[in-house]
Amino acid sequence: MTGNWPAGSGGRARRDERREAIVAGALRLFSERGALPVRGEDIAAAGGVSRGTFYKYFFERDGILAELFRRRLANPP
Repeated sequence: MTGNWPAGSGGRARRDERREAIVAGALRLFSERGALPVRGEDIAAAGGVSRGTFYKYFFERDGILAELFRRRLANPP
């Protein structure tokens, strides 16, 4: 049955939560291991999502590195 949920009733929030979990997992792994040895599969596992879900949000590992750099530049220490 469709149409019973109010528009924007959690789908966007769930996507944002997944994306944040992926970013947090990646940041933790990059901090522990450095960026080069970390694979997309590792980031997915650390973020608690499947490999396919990781690639849905980030085309490749470099995409998440770019996201982390963007965030760092937007919020300098």
